Amino acid sequence: MALPTLQGLPLELKREILKHVLIADKPLYIKPPLLQHPVSATYPGEKSGINSSIMAASKIWAIEGPDILYSENIFFFKTVLTLCAFTDAIIRYSYHMPFNNRHRVKRVCLAVGDEMLGYIVDGMFKRHFPNLETVYLNDWYYAEGKSKSKDSATRYWTKRMEDEVRISMKKVVVKVVNFED
Repeated sequence: MALPTLQGLPLELKREILKHVLIADKPLYIKPPLLQHPVSATYPGEKSGINSSIMAASKIWAIEGPDILYSENIFFFKTVLTLCAFTDAIIRYSYHMPFNNRHRVKRVCLAVGDEMLGYIVDGMFKRHFPNLETVYLNDWYYAEGKSKSKDSATRYWTKRMEDEVRISMKKVVVKVVNFED
C-alpha cells in the first residue's frame, strides 16, 4: 500500500494548507533590497511568518500559491522606490504564469507623504496594481520623523492621498490606518 502524499489531497485542502503558510496576520513590510523572492520581506523588526518556498515543491503549489500569496496579504510600502522594486521583482517571478503576479495584488498599504502622493497623481500606482480592492494609508510613519502625534501636516498629506486615490481608482476602498512597529 502506497503512503498518502500531499499531491493526493483534494484541491480545497491544498488551498487551506497554502493559506496557513502564505498569509501573514499583519501587513508585510516590503523593504529593499529585493534580492530574493519579494515576499521574503519582514515586518519592521521581525520575520513575516511567510514561507514562499512551498511554491517550489510542486507544479500545483506553484500555480495555486501565488494567487493566495498576492491576493490575501496586505503589502506595506514606505517608499516609491520599494514599491517599484517590488512590482519589478514579482514580474520576474511570474515567468511561468499566464499573467504576472502584480495583477493578483488586491490590498496595499502606503506610507503617507509627498513622494507617494506624486506617484499616485502620475497614474503609475494604478498601472502597477490594476486590480486593487483596498488601499490603506498609514499615517504613523509620516509623523514618525516629527512627533508621534497627528499634526496638521500629517492630516493634510493623509487627506490629499485619500482624495487622489479615490479620484484615480474609482472602485478602490481607501482606509486610513495606523500600523506601528
